[in-house]
Amino acid sequence: MAIVNTPVSQTYARFLSLVWSYFLPASITASTGGGAVTLTAAQVLGGLLVVDTQDAQTATLPTATLLAAALPGGVQVGSSVLFYVRNVGDSTLTIAVGTGITSATGNTLTVATVSTRMFLLRCTAVALSSDPASAYTFTLYSIGVSAH
Repeated sequence: MAIVNTPVSQTYARFLSLVWSYFLPASITASTGGGAVTLTAAQVLGGLLVVDTQDAQTATLPTATLLAAALPGGVQVGSSVLFYVRNVGDSTLTIAVGTGITSATGNTLTVATVSTRMFLLRCTAVALSSDPASAYTFTLYSIGVSAH
């Protein structure tokens, strides 16, 4: 059952339902011939990255500034984004943090072949127009893994 006529349900598609998550899967191929993969904010916010990792590769998250700009309605400290990375390839994929993102202590940032790992990005600071030295920052948490 969707919550209708609320600002949240009207501006952020993933909140259309409290029962079913709304995902926009992004299919990515990571191979030596294709070069390094830099993920876009839209891909991360889509909630599901399906990666065909053909050679051991690294996928880098977008910057904290790009993530904050892509979140509808803005971002505040504590705002979080949950996303899954599914590796359907025959090699290990490593997730690297973008500028302004810190990996939480003890994280596992690899996604083994034929498995899925869940991640959470949590906003830890926001850029303030009154303070040019301030910037958006996020912490990346690795939550769990499952085999296909």
